[in-house]
Parts: sequence; C-alpha cells; structure tokens
Amino acid sequence: MPIALILLSLFVGGCSTSPKKLADRKPKSDMGFKYTPPQSDGWFETAPPKGLKGIAYGKKIEGVDAKEHSVIFSVRYGAIETGLSKPEEVLNFVRMQKENQLQGIRFDVKKDHSKFVTFKGAKCLEFDSLVRDKHVNKNMTLTGLFCVHPDDHRRFVDISYSQRHEQARLDLDIVEEGREFIQSVSFLPILKKGRASR
Repeated sequence: MPIALILLSLFVGGCSTSPKKLADRKPKSDMGFKYTPPQSDGWFETAPPKGLKGIAYGKKIEGVDAKEHSVIFSVRYGAIETGLSKPEEVLNFVRMQKENQLQGIRFDVKKDHSKFVTFKGAKCLEFDSLVRDKHVNKNMTLTGLFCVHPDDHRRFVDISYSQRHEQARLDLDIVEEGREFIQSVSFLPILKKGRASR
C-alpha cells in the first residue's frame, strides 16, 4: 500500500461519519496487531477510507451539534509497498510526507510535533497536531502512533484519535479515552510463512 494514500486519508479526515452499527467493545486483532476499541457508551463504527484495512469509531457528543464538534478514533493497518527496508527509513519517509501535507493550502498549522519512539518493542512515529481546517472553518486536533511491526517491517499500524472543534470546546474526556485507545495497541508474533498468531 502506498504511504501517500495512508497519510492523505489521515490528515484530511477520510472517514464516513454516518453510523453503521454500535461499536463492539471486544479486543480485535489482524495482521499481527491487536487493540481494544473505545469502551464508553455511544460509539458507533464507521467505514475506513477506501483502500485501507481497519475501522474507525465515531461518537456524538451529547448536547453538541455534530457539525460543530466531531470525534473520530481510527485504526488502520496494512503492508507498505516501498523499497524502504529499515524501520527508521519508513518512519522518516512517513514523517516527511506528513509535514508536507500539513503545509498544504487546506490547513493553517498551529502546532505540529512528532518524534520517533519505541513502543512495546516496535519502532514508531508519535504525532500530535493542531491545525485549522479552512474547508470547514474548525480546529482539528490529531494524536496518534504510526508503527512498523517488530517482526515484519513491511507491516504497519496507524492508530489515532481526532476532534474537529472550536478551541474552547475540546472534550478532555475524549482526550483521555483516546490515549487509552492508543495505549491498547500491541504486536502479535508473526509466525512462519507470514501468518500472525491470534
């Protein structure tokens, strides 16, 4: 999967906001990654961007117009189609592409911080951004991890949470739940012939 597609979907929103079904709270696993969906009431599942594997979760904040304040938690995964072989090369490329996209005409960047971290044995890019989305005239906060699997550097997981909001209306309970969502991701051993244990 081209990294450009992964990043484009990440930084321009890229998730359907129409509910499909209430979110299942049971842990999920695929392609060597495992995570726990958000656990509070009111979450529904939405479709991920076309061409990506994974799932997104949306939630309507009680008493707030969804057009004024929207929330998306997202986990996406796949195999990267690139000649880059080392985890550090992949993460450097992702970081550069992310920075380039945030400099586009759609966003007014207010804060953009990223750093390389080791998370549960995996090489990851941790990111935290605050931008003004000029298309909808709202602030967007985006926090997450992009990791390559420690047993197979072609496999990636991208887990994040975001809110579109007015600055004074950032929901701190959502922030805390988003942190728990990201911390839930783990890396399953990759068995021979490329299969992942469950």
